[in-house]
Amino acid sequence: MLVASILGLTGACSLLDQAPSPSLDVHITVKVRVLDDRGEGVAGADIGLGKTSKGLTGADGELAVKLSGRAGRIAPLTVKCPTGFASPEKTIDVGITQLAPGSPAPLFEARCTALIHSLVVAIRAENGPDLPVIYLGREVARTDPDGVAHVVLKVPPGETASLRLDTSAAPALTPQNPDFLFKAGNRDEMLLLEQKFTIVRKRVIVHAPARPQPL
Repeated sequence: MLVASILGLTGACSLLDQAPSPSLDVHITVKVRVLDDRGEGVAGADIGLGKTSKGLTGADGELAVKLSGRAGRIAPLTVKCPTGFASPEKTIDVGITQLAPGSPAPLFEARCTALIHSLVVAIRAENGPDLPVIYLGREVARTDPDGVAHVVLKVPPGETASLRLDTSAAPALTPQNPDFLFKAGNRDEMLLLEQKFTIVRKRVIVHAPARPQPL
C-alpha cells in the first residue's frame, strides 16, 4: 500500500517538475481551441508551457501543440488571450499518454472573455426626423425621415450607457432632449429604443376687425 501511494503521488507531479529523460519520453500532439463568448475562434491567443510559448492560435482559434514527457505526467498549458480579452485563470492540464497509431489529436478548449462588447442600438422616434443621436457628448448618428437610426457602441460589461435625442433644433417637439439609459450585458446585444414625440403647435389668435362706431 505504501509503494502504491508513493507511485500515485509521483504520477501526479507536474511535467515541469520532472528532469528530462529522453529515452523514456512519450511524444504527443494535442490541439488547443480558444473560443470567445459567442463560441467563435480567437486568433492570436498565446499557448504556453511554463515560460515557453508553444505558439499562437490561428484565425480559427486553434493551435497544434507538441508535448513530450514521461507517461502519466501532467503538462499545464497556459492561455494568454489577445488584447481586449480576459485570460482564463485555470490552466489546461494535459495528461501525457501514449496514443494508439492513427489516433486523432486530443482536443482541449479554453475561453477568452471579451472585456468590451458590441451593443447595437436601434432607435425609433415617432415624429422625430433628422434628430442628432448624442453619445458621450458627440453626435454618433441621426434619425432618418422616418425617425429611425442605428448606433453601434463598444461598452464594457455591466457599464451603464446613455443616449440622447437632441431636439434643440426642433422646439415644437415634446419632450425635449429625451435620454435613454441602459446597462450593457455580458455578451453582444441588440437593443430597441422607442420615443414618441408630440408636436406642440403655437396657437394663432385672430382678432376680428373692429366694428365701426355709429356717429
